[in-house]
Amino acid sequence: ELYCDDGYTGKTLARPELQRLLPALPEIETPVVWRLDRLARPLKHLELLRELLTEANVRIVGVRQEIRWATADEILQYQIRGAVAQHKVGVLGERVTRAMQRILETGRWPGAVSYGYCMTREGLEVDHEQAAVVRDVFRRYGEGDSLTTIARDLNTRRIPQARNDTEGT
Repeated sequence: ELYCDDGYTGKTLARPELQRLLPALPEIETPVVWRLDRLARPLKHLELLRELLTEANVRIVGVRQEIRWATADEILQYQIRGAVAQHKVGVLGERVTRAMQRILETGRWPGAVSYGYCMTREGLEVDHEQAAVVRDVFRRYGEGDSLTTIARDLNTRRIPQARNDTEGT
């Protein structure tokens, strides 16, 4: 059986495949994970999963690193790896926040410009033509049109898709 939570972060246990795996633990012989930090990031989640796996008498295997907790030393090593993974995520988040703050302080926009806006020398501004399309989409959706119907109509009217740049016009 394959349990794969592609596209979900390891910082939460609220992942569909992980939630499907947990009740099946008694029938599973050896789950395989890529690395420990792909299983979970917060140390408290790793500890909870270790307890659940231990209670179910299930041994987990890591493709990129050995995962063991049969002895006190192995448990300590497991916890240290988990703490390091949690720390790395925290440091990365702090760096991204600081970088975005510096970008904002210079008057630039950090990231892609949403449809309905454009980036000018003065900063982020409303693109009135695109904003009218956005208002129309929301109005029609609120009136009950399906997204498929709205998308087909936009294509028929040759309304251009959102640009994928940060410069705008």
